Amino acid sequence: MAGERAPTNQQVFPFDVEYQKSLLKILCEDSRFAHLVAEHLEPRFFENEVLSWAWSFALRFHREYGAIPTMGTLFQQTRQLDPKLRPIYELTLEQVRSGELRDEAWLRDSVLDFIKRNIFVRSFHESRELYNKNAIEKAYDHMMTGMERISKTVWAVVDESWFFDDLPDRQVRHMAGDSRLSAVCTGFSQLDHLMNGGLSPGELGIWVAYSKGGKSIMLIQHGISATRSQLRPTAHFVFEGSKTQVEDRYEAAWTGDLYNSIRTGGLGSEAYRRAYQEYQMAKGKLVIRGFTDEWNYSCADILTALKDWKRTRNFVPDLVIVDYGDLLNGRAGHYSSEQAKQKDAFRDLKSLANRGYAVWTASQAHRPSEGSENFAHWIWARDIADCYEKVRVADFLGSLNSCLAERKENILRILAELYRDNEANKRFCVRTNLAKMEIREDPSAVSSSMRDLESNPKLGVVRQQQKTEASAPSVASQPVQTTAALKMS
Repeated sequence: MAGERAPTNQQVFPFDVEYQKSLLKILCEDSRFAHLVAEHLEPRFFENEVLSWAWSFALRFHREYGAIPTMGTLFQQTRQLDPKLRPIYELTLEQVRSGELRDEAWLRDSVLDFIKRNIFVRSFHESRELYNKNAIEKAYDHMMTGMERISKTVWAVVDESWFFDDLPDRQVRHMAGDSRLSAVCTGFSQLDHLMNGGLSPGELGIWVAYSKGGKSIMLIQHGISATRSQLRPTAHFVFEGSKTQVEDRYEAAWTGDLYNSIRTGGLGSEAYRRAYQEYQMAKGKLVIRGFTDEWNYSCADILTALKDWKRTRNFVPDLVIVDYGDLLNGRAGHYSSEQAKQKDAFRDLKSLANRGYAVWTASQAHRPSEGSENFAHWIWARDIADCYEKVRVADFLGSLNSCLAERKENILRILAELYRDNEANKRFCVRTNLAKMEIREDPSAVSSSMRDLESNPKLGVVRQQQKTEASAPSVASQPVQTTAALKMS
């Protein structure tokens, strides 16, 4: 457009020659990484003549043999050079081979960002040319294709083990990695007992409830338990409501003050003094990030925030809370159905957990038939809304249950239906105080409805409205579980 300066192509790496030497070292030592970047990195991007020559040979070698040459192969290739140039090339390659890798993680991320920018610039210029030729639809499709390539340009986390070779490593892990120490406690002893100490790194936990059924408050209890009881760094991502609302809910649940009082007048002087002292001990352990300006956020936005915190604050959370998963988009961006969107979004959440985080989130249950809130029943995995694939990727799945009579008694029934590493289908009651945004254990919190459900499980059956996704008829048709619930010690 007239008067605007066109962007320039990214032709040179955004780091100096010393870092480019480190990059070549990584490329020669990590063939998987080199294979991923081979189609994007051109030899001319390297500013040093020797580095450019080495990567040019590596690409030819890769095309011919399907592999990346080692440093030894590069040294052998220098024998084909002019004898006058050979010492210079060998000296540079020796500097690469013996050099100490600096900021390797940053370097890999910078290469990724460089490639994404190049894809964008190329797509922009090519789309603009199509647009100027009045091929508007082709220009749009071309730009969207480029955006999709950018979203898929990620370094895959390879999860593999050479089993018989890795026995010593496993033994060290078993001796040092007690799951009860690495797990993030839930705040409920019966859940922690079931889950071997809480939600462990690599696990995705999902709470299912009806609308306004306590999902967000339960997620806040997990955040408070992690930061208060264990001082575990926690990131809470807000996709519904507002960051301010979640802050006030944390304040109420932590201090025991009334939520409405905090919203309208803040803490009293004595409560503020106590909170300030406690907060100093947990300082830097909790960050609340709002994503409520748009409706197309995905796990990619969560990953960007996590990377920014690591770079700027050296903050790496043990626990990630996503409030809540149904509002996330998948990374593909465009979906023909809500079912497909949520399927990808929850798979992305599981992939996020696989990076070493314990991840809690929540999901809506199908709306029950009219009047069902007047009697007690259980929400099961099959009652999850829109997409049963959410259940398939969960390591833990539980539901929050209450009828009108139980709400008057401030009682919430917990069903811990599924857990990968232990017997589940456990049920117990907790006490709620919505005025203080609190859910807590109370041995006396056993409703008459709970007793009736335990003595006659069929009372817990509710006929849902016909909203079950078309892809899971066999799940919906499964017989209702009628095994009496086992009491937890």
